[in-house]
Amino acid sequence: MNPNRRRILTAALGLFLLGAVSATRADNYIVTTTSPSGPGSLTQAITDSNAHTGQDTIVFNIPGSGVHLIDLSQSSLPEITDSVIVDGYTQPGAKPNTLSVGNNAVILIQLDGGLVKRNGRGLVISGSNCLVRGLSLTGFQYDPSSDPFIFRVLGGFGIQLRGAGTGNVIQGNFIGLKPDGVTPTANYTGVRVEAAQSIIGGNDPAARNVISGNNSGIEIQYPAAVLVGNYIGTDATGMRAVGNGTGIAVAASDAVVGGTSAGVGNLISGNEGGIQLGYEVAYHVLGHADRGLVQGNRIGTAADGVTPLGNRAAAMSIFISSNSTVGGLDPGAGNVIAFNGGGVGVGGTGNRILSNSIYSNTGRGITFYSANSNNGQSFPVIASQTTSPGGITTVRGTLHSTGNTQFLLQFFTDSQSLITSEQTYVGSRNVMTDGNGNAAFSASFSVSDAEAVFNATATDPNGNTSEFFRHPANLQNLSARAAVGTGENALIGGLLVKYGQIVVRGIGPSLTPLGVLNALADPTLEFHDQFGAKMFDDNWKDDQSQASAIQQSGLAPTNDLESAIVPFGFANTPFRSTAGFAPYTAVLRGKADTTGIGVVEVYGFTDPNHGVYPKLGNISARGFVGTGDNVIIGGFILGDGNENPRIVVRAIGPSLKAAGIANPLPDPVLELHDGNGLLIQSNDNWADAQNDDLPTVGLAPIDDKESAILTRLEPGAYTAIVRGKDNATGVALVEVYGLP
Repeated sequence: MNPNRRRILTAALGLFLLGAVSATRADNYIVTTTSPSGPGSLTQAITDSNAHTGQDTIVFNIPGSGVHLIDLSQSSLPEITDSVIVDGYTQPGAKPNTLSVGNNAVILIQLDGGLVKRNGRGLVISGSNCLVRGLSLTGFQYDPSSDPFIFRVLGGFGIQLRGAGTGNVIQGNFIGLKPDGVTPTANYTGVRVEAAQSIIGGNDPAARNVISGNNSGIEIQYPAAVLVGNYIGTDATGMRAVGNGTGIAVAASDAVVGGTSAGVGNLISGNEGGIQLGYEVAYHVLGHADRGLVQGNRIGTAADGVTPLGNRAAAMSIFISSNSTVGGLDPGAGNVIAFNGGGVGVGGTGNRILSNSIYSNTGRGITFYSANSNNGQSFPVIASQTTSPGGITTVRGTLHSTGNTQFLLQFFTDSQSLITSEQTYVGSRNVMTDGNGNAAFSASFSVSDAEAVFNATATDPNGNTSEFFRHPANLQNLSARAAVGTGENALIGGLLVKYGQIVVRGIGPSLTPLGVLNALADPTLEFHDQFGAKMFDDNWKDDQSQASAIQQSGLAPTNDLESAIVPFGFANTPFRSTAGFAPYTAVLRGKADTTGIGVVEVYGFTDPNHGVYPKLGNISARGFVGTGDNVIIGGFILGDGNENPRIVVRAIGPSLKAAGIANPLPDPVLELHDGNGLLIQSNDNWADAQNDDLPTVGLAPIDDKESAILTRLEPGAYTAIVRGKDNATGVALVEVYGLP
C-alpha cells in the first residue's frame, strides 16, 4: 500500500481503538423490542447514547428465536451524534463470519425501510469513532419527487456517514440483503460516505460486509475513505451474483479500495458496473476522484478467484479522475480483473495500471476513452518471442513515444488455451527512448506455458499507462443464407449486441447476378428485442429517415425491393436501451408467403454520434436445410483486435424439437471454412472430438448428434456450413459464440 494511504488507514483505526478504550467506562443500552420507538427500542437506545458523553455500546436482547425485524417504513431512527458501538452480534444466537472465503455469519437483527420511497434512512452517523456490526439493512429508498438528481438524494441509504464525524467503522453487515445472505431487498444506496476517515470492512473475516442488491452499493463523497475485505455484488457465499447497479462510485480524492495484505482485497462482482472513479453528480457538476488506490481486489470473479461472475459493464471506469493507481509494483498489489463487460476504462491522466491480471473481459483490457486519456500514451509493439530449449522466452520489440524519456514496460503472458484466456504478469523492464522517441527492447522470462503469447504496456514517468499491445478480435458481422419458406421455415438471425450501431438487411433479388437460382424475389424483414418490441421493413427506401441513415452507413442494398433496418439511435424506434449485451432477432420472410433463397445480414458500423463500434457476443441463424446447395451458410467476421479469440461454432437440430419446431434436422453436420473457402475443421457429433472442452466453457450441445467446434481463430472472415447427414432435411440452427 502507498505509504500515505497506509497512514490514513492506521490513523482511522487508531481513532476507533482510542474510542474503544473508553468503552470500558461507558454505558450499555439494551434493545429488547422490535418496536420502532418507546422503551427498549433502538430509537430509545440511540437517544440515550447520544445524551451520554463517551463511547457507549448498544446491545440487543430481543426475546424469541430467529430474525427480529425492526420496521422503519414509516419512521426514522435518530441520528447518531456521539461515539457508540451498535453490535447486532450481541443478539443471542448471532455470530460473526469465521470463513476466509464465503460468509457463515448469523445475523438476527434486520433494519428495514419497507421499500417505501420516503427518503428513508437506516443509520445516520455524524458522531466520531462509531462501529456498526452484525446488522442487515434493507429496503431504504428515496422519494424521487424530492430531488431529481440521483447522486444528491436526501435519503435511501442503508448507512449514511456524514458531518464532522471521523474514524467510523462499518463491519460484518449485510447491506441490501436479508439476514439469509441471499435475498436482495434494495436500498437505493447501501453505504454513503460523507465523513472523514471512514472504514468499510476490514482484513479479518469477521469484518467482511456483504453489500449487494442495491441501486448503488457504496458512494464515496469525502476524501480518504477505506474499503477493504468486502463482498460487493454477490451473496454471502461470494459465489452467486446479487448485483448492485454500481458496486463502488467514488467522487472524492484518495479513496483506498483493497490493499496488498492478505484479506484486504474486496470482491467486486456481479454488478452492473464495478468501480467508478469520478462521476457526474448533476448537470455541469462533476465529482472528481483523483489519487484513488485500487489494489489486491477480485473484480469479476467469484470468491474462489476462478469462477466467472463478471460485472456486466466495465470492471473499472476512471472517468474525470487523474493520478490514480490500479495495481502497483508491491507484491500483492495487482488486481484480478476478469469476465467483465470491459476491463479498465481511462478518461483522465497520470493513471497507473500496473501488475494486474486482466483477461476474459468482453471489451479491451485497458481502454482509453479519448485521445487525451493518459496523454495518449502509446503501447509497446512486440515484434517477436522465441523460446530456448531451456524454457526461457525472449520477447523483443519497440516503443515509440516521448523522446529522451525513461519508460516502465510491463510484460504479461496471455494464455492460448481453449478453456481459458488467463493473463499472468511476469515482470517489468525500464527502457530509454532516444531523441526521436524510439527505443528497442529485449526481455527474457521463464514461462511455464509454452503456448502463451506475450503482451505489454508502457508507463511514462508521470504515471500514464498505455493500453495493451494485444487485445482479442471480436465478432463484427453476421450473414446467413438459407432457403426461406413459410411458417417455421423463415430465416431467423439472432444476435447479442452491446452498444454501437448496426444495420440489419434482408437480401434476395441481388443474389441472382451472383448465380443463385430461385432467389427470394421480395424479402420482408422484422427486427425484435427481448421485450416484444418490433420494427418491420419491406422495401428499404420506404422510410426516408431510415433510408438516409442506411445510405450514410455505406450499407444500402443494391435492389429497392430488399429490406434494411437501423434499429438504434432514432427517437421513433421502439427499443429501450440496456446496459451490457442484449438479445435481438431478425426474421426474413418472402412477401405474400413467397419462397426462395435469402440472406439475412447484420453489419456493425461506427456510431457517428458516439464514435463506438458495436460488440457482438454471439450470432445465430435458423433456417431450413435441404439437399444440394440448400444448406444453411453462416458467415462471420472477426475484427477490431490482434489476438486470436476463442470461438465456438455449433450446429443444432434435434434439440429444437423441445422449442416447438415440428421438423428439426435430425443429425446436423458442421463445416468451418476460412475466407478463401478452405476447410479448417468439421464435426459430426460434438462429443467425438471435444467432450471435455465444450462442457468446460458451458457450450456443449444438449443432444449428442449435434455438432460443435471450439477453436481459436485469427482476425478475418469465416463461413460455417450446416448440412444434414445422409442428405436428411429439416430446420437447423447455426450459432457462433465469441469467448473473451
